[in-house]
Amino acid sequence: MTAPRLYLASASPRRRELLARLGVPYSVGVAPLDEAAEQMAYTGPVAGLAEYLARAKARSALAAPFPTVLAAPAAAADPAHPAHPAHVADSADVVDIAPSRDLAVVDASADPVGPALVLAADTTVLLAGRVLGKPADPDEAVRMLRALRAREHAVVTAVALGVAPSSDDPATMSTGGDPPAAIRAISVSTRVRMRDYTDDEIATYVASGDPLDKAGAYGVQHPTFRPVAAIAGCYTSVVGLPLCATAALLTVAGLPPLASLEPADATESPGPCPFAARCRPPLPVVTRAAHWWAGVHPE
Repeated sequence: MTAPRLYLASASPRRRELLARLGVPYSVGVAPLDEAAEQMAYTGPVAGLAEYLARAKARSALAAPFPTVLAAPAAAADPAHPAHPAHVADSADVVDIAPSRDLAVVDASADPVGPALVLAADTTVLLAGRVLGKPADPDEAVRMLRALRAREHAVVTAVALGVAPSSDDPATMSTGGDPPAAIRAISVSTRVRMRDYTDDEIATYVASGDPLDKAGAYGVQHPTFRPVAAIAGCYTSVVGLPLCATAALLTVAGLPPLASLEPADATESPGPCPFAARCRPPLPVVTRAAHWWAGVHPE
């Protein structure tokens, strides 16, 4: 089987940096999606919202036409891991999933490289049964941080991997129409306890602008605010992309991690997880991803 090409359906610099640690080549393909409308349409349990949205993002990217080249967006280094800068792509590596087939395609003259894989993710912060999304403004960020202070909450990040087989797939040739697509997802839930930070600390952090693009209005990796007292579970899930789940999905899809599975933060003692030193038991179980690829795109 020809090696698939991977697109990350996210413009998040944190997710780009985390995915780059696995050493798997990828491009950034961002598809238009009304996330607010998708969330309003969701009627399931709050713990399943992240997977619902991750699947919607992957589905949107798979349904879109060919990607178009955009200029590479700025990507700052993860402040918690200065030795591991965010993945900054060449202009040909960053794409937008075009809403129109009239736009030019990436590598239009290149030979096919196998089925396209789309990796999408979504993170939700759950406090006492409520979903804390990205704050609409600084005042809402302050309210969220006060609500979270000195309390435990859950961070659920879901990773969805979708594959659209090529047009010469046997199933398509026998039935006609568009190639079949499949999406598989894994959700990782981590318990997080916040420290008892002060109102002055909140004000300083909110003034930095950092919380405004983050679910729950905080970044666990922020080098000065440091809002988290303890976690139980996957640290990279709290950052925005659980590497254990991502690696499991990519491996069974034929893209195993190429990078050495060493903790990225050399300043901390190795923990029980090969992907991040800050992960703490209980670690997530990712066996649900096993062997789905063979049923979706057989040899």
